[in-house]
Amino acid sequence: ASDDVVAVAKLCSELGVPHIINNAYGVQARALTAAITAACRRGRVDAIVQSTDKNFMVPVGGSIIAAPAGNGRERLVQSVAKGYPGRASMTAHLDVLVTLLYWGVAGWTRVLQQREELYGYLSEKLAQAAEQIGERVLATPGNPISLGLTLDGLAAAAAAANAAAEQAAAAAAGSSDATAAATERGADGSTSSAKRADVTFFGAMLWAR
Repeated sequence: ASDDVVAVAKLCSELGVPHIINNAYGVQARALTAAITAACRRGRVDAIVQSTDKNFMVPVGGSIIAAPAGNGRERLVQSVAKGYPGRASMTAHLDVLVTLLYWGVAGWTRVLQQREELYGYLSEKLAQAAEQIGERVLATPGNPISLGLTLDGLAAAAAAANAAAEQAAAAAAGSSDATAAATERGADGSTSSAKRADVTFFGAMLWAR
């Protein structure tokens, strides 16, 4: 779930601490934008940073930095903007401009509404699918962006596979085939990590190329 940006903004205002909000996914969620607006009005917010690809359906590579009007906060945005000419590609931002011109106000509003409707649909269907395989969708109040699913079944399967591998290694170590035992077990007698099944590898596969 997202942080309580209003409470953080109030605290930063009281202590005189700069406050930059990481709003990477938040532009597409009305609840999050409303919370940030309230934070700007009721506390201190120096800047808000959001990703172009996560909110505007354009390729990866750009960001939009905004700041509340007044109190000199806009100078931070201007300083960042002056540091980029000649040092970064404008392709991502050109993509955003073209996309917004294509959508217009009506199209942009329609896309935001569709995303919220599809989030509810996805949540419902994912819960049904999870129940069929003995899993569940994680309850994350205050998070209108992402969905999480338990992997208890994969974890149990990994534990069973590891136990079987260790038993096989122990049997090999006790057999007359010393060579096979040596390849299955490390120098310290433990099972090689390369042979172990790890449920976290499921997530790592998503980034493998």
